[in-house]
Formats: sequence, structure tokens, C-alpha cells
Amino acid sequence: MEKIINTTDYLINRFRYKSSAFLVQWKSVQMEDEQFKEVMNQQFRLMRQMKPVLWLEDASKLDYTMLPEQQEWWFSNVVGLFNSLKVQKYAILKPTEFYPALALEQAVVELEMAFGDRVQVFSNTEDALIWLGV
Repeated sequence: MEKIINTTDYLINRFRYKSSAFLVQWKSVQMEDEQFKEVMNQQFRLMRQMKPVLWLEDASKLDYTMLPEQQEWWFSNVVGLFNSLKVQKYAILKPTEFYPALALEQAVVELEMAFGDRVQVFSNTEDALIWLGV
């Protein structure tokens, strides 16, 4: 069973109970740095509450370019979640816009270095869900 657990102007968070998968779908809405941090902190709180072992971040419509300081902040928070929640796999659908994709790619490289094959970037949802086993 999949349930929407939170909806904002920027994203929709769903949870698949059977597979313990946290699914994030970003909307195509521009945001400022503080809005990004606020939305991400809310997402991190939900994840701590739901305790997923699988995580799919659909950033294909993300219209936000992370600057280096936001990348560092995001990376440290994601690493904290990986370690505290014991996330087994994290699939990311890359943004279609060039600059958001480039910025996210730079942040993901650090995650791949830290967690190896537990982090994968995809260009479509089907491949990501197959890889996650959802």
C-alpha cells in the first residue's frame, strides 16, 4: 500500500509500507535557498518518523540549483539519515534542466563516494523502481 504522507508547494512525499520505501516527487516550482532548507528539513523529519530502508528522490522536475554551501548542507544531512536510518538504497532521478542537474550531480558524487553502489542516479522512474526492488 502506498500513501501520500505530505504535500507542499514544492513536493509530494509518499510511503510504500510493504517495501518501506520513501518516495519524493519534486514539483516544477522555483524556490530560494531558505525555502529549500525548510522543505528538506521537513522531509528529513518525515523520514526519521517513517524509517524507510529504500529512498527514491524524483528530482526530474526540480527547479533549484544548489550552490556549494547548500550542497554541503544537503550532503551532511543525507549522510546522517543514511547512518541513523540504515537506508539500504537511494535512487535519484536527475533533473532535466541543465543547472539543477549539474548541481545535484556534484552532490551525488560525494554520496557515491561515501556509500558506493547503494546510491544510483537514473533518468526514468521505471529503472529506479526496478533497482530498488519496489
